[in-house]
Amino acid sequence: VVASANGELAYQWYSNTTDSNDGGTPIEGATEATYTPSSDTTGTIYYYCIITNTGKTENNTTVSNTARVTVDPDPTPLAKITTLGEKIPDDGYAYPWDTGYIYEVGAEAETLHVTAETAAEGGEYSYQWCWFRVPNHSVKGYGYSNGQGITADYVPKTSLVNADDTGLFYGCQVTYTFKGRKYTSWATTGRTYTVGEGENAKTYDVDGVYVFLKVNAADMPEFTTQPKDNTYIVGDKATNLQVSATKADGGKFTWQWFKNETETTEGGTAIEGAVSARYAPDTNEAGTTYYYCVVTNTIQGYTASATSDFAEIVVESVEVGDKLQGSGTEENPYQIIDAQDYQDVADLVAHGLSFEENYLKQMNDITLPSGWKPIGITKDGTNNIQNGANLLAFSGILDGNGKTVTVPAGGKPLLGYVKGAEVRNLNIYGEKINGYGLVNNLEGVGLSGSSIVIDNVTLKSGSST
Repeated sequence: VVASANGELAYQWYSNTTDSNDGGTPIEGATEATYTPSSDTTGTIYYYCIITNTGKTENNTTVSNTARVTVDPDPTPLAKITTLGEKIPDDGYAYPWDTGYIYEVGAEAETLHVTAETAAEGGEYSYQWCWFRVPNHSVKGYGYSNGQGITADYVPKTSLVNADDTGLFYGCQVTYTFKGRKYTSWATTGRTYTVGEGENAKTYDVDGVYVFLKVNAADMPEFTTQPKDNTYIVGDKATNLQVSATKADGGKFTWQWFKNETETTEGGTAIEGAVSARYAPDTNEAGTTYYYCVVTNTIQGYTASATSDFAEIVVESVEVGDKLQGSGTEENPYQIIDAQDYQDVADLVAHGLSFEENYLKQMNDITLPSGWKPIGITKDGTNNIQNGANLLAFSGILDGNGKTVTVPAGGKPLLGYVKGAEVRNLNIYGEKINGYGLVNNLEGVGLSGSSIVIDNVTLKSGSST
């Protein structure tokens, strides 16, 4: 209450069973301007306050209006599942629970039912059935049963897609809406179970009914993604072979990749550790290998396996072949006729062909293309060659033949990483070369021996680095 007067005010709160500010019972200790009523007892109580001006002896009191306080009983519903099933038979299968329902796939399931009551009258019930993997919904979470799972009755689904190795528990959240507020609880079965042992043991209510669907075979997997053919150079990083598959039941997939020298499963070799839906084929040796994957669906002790298509993986050796004219000898060097020939050299070096002890000869003036990447790289693209383990260097003997290599403005030099290389009789021109002129990476080689021998190589007038 709020009151004012010329003098000190005293307060006394009263309770009454009728809507009257006369004849009430003084509340012990309730002598402040504010009072918080108790909610321990249900029912309706009327409260009022008498305020006294202690500075006067006559006409010194006033009485507040009454305040009605109604304490309702707890509206939280007490719910119970009444259809618990029967004792699970001992038929040799390791069921995770001892009571419930076992159905054949497609059988008509018994309707599960929940009852609910509350001490607070005048509200409205609503229901939501859920499923979970263990007897209590809170241990491993739960999912919602859509569709008809919103009444006090629920019929478990018995289609093949719902069958698995463990079965499901079905429970119900019951909500009571009372005076605009929602009060929710889980229906119980009257049982409890304990997880853990000793000090770590914890006991939970069993708030689900166990339902298990029996199958008589595993569904045959069907591939939806097949592995694809590919061609690599020795040492290339291979793209993962990949498969995917579907099945109609709730079994579990396992995968195993195989390889063979011919396009047949007969005599195929299981690849150790290749037990997922993806596998990166080996590219360390040249040759043709056929890969395929066997996926197995396992459910309730039954299995069904399917075999994927074959993926032909061709790994080619790093050879000059017909990319360059000549044979690489001093008498018949590989001929560098145009910028594409230099690009072919760069590609071959990047795949592990160093051109060591091979001779190359530039036959014409050549302008490197825009975006040129120097010949000789590291495997991972960093500047750490790891004492040579990360290095794919150019090691050939290049005779410039008095010709000119032109580097576009801002472009990189002809060579990147080198080891034991030689370059002679070459002119270089570049208005602005983004590097050292001929070789881009001379620092931090960390190897014994020569990086490069440069003889009669000229940076032409007008060039800068």
